[in-house]
Amino acid sequence: MSKRSYVEAVMAGLDAAKTAGGAEAPLVRLLLSIDRREGAASAMETVELAAELSARGVVGIDLSGEPARLLRLGAVSKLARCCESYRMHLLSSC
Repeated sequence: MSKRSYVEAVMAGLDAAKTAGGAEAPLVRLLLSIDRREGAASAMETVELAAELSARGVVGIDLSGEPARLLRLGAVSKLARCCESYRMHLLSSC
């Protein structure tokens, strides 16, 4: 299952719950997670997906996994570029 299909399945479930719950349904928003164990390409895929789905309830990104791993892999600057890309999307959508 791709990241996109996973997120869309979660969103479909939330939509169904909202429909079933009517006015009593809680307001739910999503954070998409960047796993530090994965590479910069995967992180950028998550950032792009979050930006694309922001109008449908995705409100941000999260960093998960072992923080020290980034330092050992020298990946801090790559991840920072991904986060900056998302920040620029947020600023342009204001």
